[in-house]
Amino acid sequence: MPLTETLRTADGITIYLWNPAETIQELLQQLDDTSFLSRSGIPDIHGLPAKRACEILTVRILIQQIFGDPSQLAYHSSGAPYVPHFNGHISISHTRSCIALGIHPSQPIGIDVETLTERICRIQKKFINTDEAEQLSPQNPVTGATFLWSAKESLYKVLQTSSVDFRTHLHVTPINPAITAASVSAYQTRTTPAVHYKIHYRLYSDFVLTAAIAETPP
Repeated sequence: MPLTETLRTADGITIYLWNPAETIQELLQQLDDTSFLSRSGIPDIHGLPAKRACEILTVRILIQQIFGDPSQLAYHSSGAPYVPHFNGHISISHTRSCIALGIHPSQPIGIDVETLTERICRIQKKFINTDEAEQLSPQNPVTGATFLWSAKESLYKVLQTSSVDFRTHLHVTPINPAITAASVSAYQTRTTPAVHYKIHYRLYSDFVLTAAIAETPP
């Protein structure tokens, strides 16, 4: 299946979404060059679980479609992805029914996709603070809690800082689940001074997509 959707925000984020449905062999056939798979640091595709192998290959196909070469993807020691010789920033996320690649030409961004599951409500005290909990929609607690987890994952990716407590350092405005696509404000207190962010989101039938970007470039 080809690229399923391309989203663009007013502040310059482009997000490419792919619905993973292909086999490993089908994905390999879409790559113009697979020589990068033999390089040191690249996992053995055929030795991985099929789902993980397909995630890796799909991201490389997206990199190929956007940057022209599937090998143009590397990772910092922190695990954050980047494209050599590209002055912008990228972020990658994947879940059961979506693989996402976000790009911004100049600012750090974080994107995240999370499958909707009732389990999130059982662990929400680990990442939702008191103010956020009081604003959660009682009509759709799963979507509300999943959004907050996803938004904070996106913020964490932007920060690229260790020892982040999702409850005390990351603060996100809860959403109204009836509004399926919009933006809300957020801020982080892990660093000084606090930095304010915008969280773009879109709700799908089985997953949530979020993208975080600083409201004012640091």
